Amino acid sequence: MTKHQFARGTLALAVAALVASAAQAQGFVPEFQDGINFVGLAAGSAPDFWGSDNNTGGIAPYGRYLFSGQRYVQLLGTELTVNLVDNKSWRVGPVLRYRFGRNDDVDNKVVKQMRPIDDTLEAGVFVAYRIQLSANPLHQLTFAADVLGDTGDTYNGANGSVRVNYFHPFNERLLGNIGFGVAWGSDNFTDTYFGVHGSDIALYPSLHGKPYTAQGGVNAVRVPFGLTTPLSKQWMLSAGGRYERLLGDAEDSPIVKQEGDANQWMFGVGAAYLF
Repeated sequence: MTKHQFARGTLALAVAALVASAAQAQGFVPEFQDGINFVGLAAGSAPDFWGSDNNTGGIAPYGRYLFSGQRYVQLLGTELTVNLVDNKSWRVGPVLRYRFGRNDDVDNKVVKQMRPIDDTLEAGVFVAYRIQLSANPLHQLTFAADVLGDTGDTYNGANGSVRVNYFHPFNERLLGNIGFGVAWGSDNFTDTYFGVHGSDIALYPSLHGKPYTAQGGVNAVRVPFGLTTPLSKQWMLSAGGRYERLLGDAEDSPIVKQEGDANQWMFGVGAAYLF
């Protein structure tokens, strides 16, 4: 396979892996210079709930369809984006994200007794910019940010992230990436997923009958990583993952400190067909 064919076929491999993580498929969305259409399926594991020390498996689809120049509609697991800008460096547009909640299906015997958190649909905007670092179009940096809010009544406020991702072509058949991101959330968003209130207080004796209110702000740092290789002119194989470290009141929540883990890991593998 030629370098140009590899450039056309290479996907954001860590994204392809991460879309398999149903509960936490809210990673970065790096993109490549040459526009392609693709459809694929990923399988992997992610935390049982946000802050869990137990992972669960899942599968998810992903794909992209170019409808005009560089403009596209793209599905990455639970996240749908539409790029409205016909530009090789910039991506701007709306984003929809399905965020999974938490209920008695989780394995943890304490957390499964807590009040349920409904699944919800988030809507917002994203912007991304990339810099080509050499003559090889795969050697690049991508910068991205997004802001989303709840379209339902699961939480009030907003959440979002800023991130950078570095792509390094080791040769014509192997591309690696590693990145860094920071996630944040409003007070109500953070408290919804990490706070302890009402009847849930009795599940945590260490609170001595007092509620735990999680304040907003930066709640996590994330490090995505992965590898991609072509299987043929039409098929790509991607493998990767993401390390996430919870911070602030999210890390200090008894849900995390006593029943979970501030270190969150995701792993996955995905195969995509290019057309």
